[in-house]
Amino acid sequence: GMLVPALLFAALNFGGDGARGWGVPMATDIAFALGALGMVGKRIPAELRVFLLALAVVDDLGVILVIALFYTGSISMAALVWAAVVLACILLLLSVGVRSGGAFAVLGFFFWVAILDSGIHATLAGVVLGLLVPSRHPYEETTALALGRDLLDRLKSAVARADHDDVAATLGALEEVVVGTESPLERMERKVHPWTAFAVLPLFALVNAGIPLSREGIAAALTSPVLRGIVLGLVVGKVTGVVGGAWLAVRLKVASLPEGVGWGQVAGVGLLAGVGFTVCLFVNELAFTDPTLTGHAKVGILLASLLS
Repeated sequence: GMLVPALLFAALNFGGDGARGWGVPMATDIAFALGALGMVGKRIPAELRVFLLALAVVDDLGVILVIALFYTGSISMAALVWAAVVLACILLLLSVGVRSGGAFAVLGFFFWVAILDSGIHATLAGVVLGLLVPSRHPYEETTALALGRDLLDRLKSAVARADHDDVAATLGALEEVVVGTESPLERMERKVHPWTAFAVLPLFALVNAGIPLSREGIAAALTSPVLRGIVLGLVVGKVTGVVGGAWLAVRLKVASLPEGVGWGQVAGVGLLAGVGFTVCLFVNELAFTDPTLTGHAKVGILLASLLS
């Protein structure tokens, strides 16, 4: 789903001014794709929604790695050494069971600064830190339920005795159990998601999607190989790559289709993967310095996302 769009774009722009933009049609916009899928409601299997979410997440991580490796200038080895030192500190804290959000926020900030100063695009720091957030929770739901009942009984007894010390201790233990049923990754996603979905993402799209909508400009964009490469990559390349990759995985018995999911539905997900709005705009700004090419690419991204 990433490789086929890049190859189609490269084939149409090989040797031309827009050749550097092969990374633009690689990305899937998670929020918009899931929003479009959500319009279908509960008429689709839950496994299909999970498939699209997993595809979009891995897709975006892959694009960020492409940004770091191919759309980055000179590299500072000293800054990379500092980044490695900070990363080692983070791994050490994780290995000894530290779960303090404040400690990781401070170290994460310095890691981001070091990556930024190294010349590698700082989005790579986000990938690394995101992968390191613990995803396991100390208490399973059944264990938490049993502990919670015992603690509530103990709390009721302590309140009846007016034993304020026991009340405080019991409430602290109850809080630990409640917090322990949610992993740091789940907690962070729950707290951050509304801000990213309803503030950061729309603001990013609004700031980066400015397109001069003159008749001449649109006419020129429609004849541009950059636009054709992006539209072909996102609309045709995504669905071809996603369905082809899934079919190959099933044929090689690496995976199997979930019950109730057909190839037509997989193709539908492949089409939605062609909605590459925000991340494609981001890569576009890095790939092109010519305002004309940037404008043609923006029209192509919007057109392809709409078609998908």
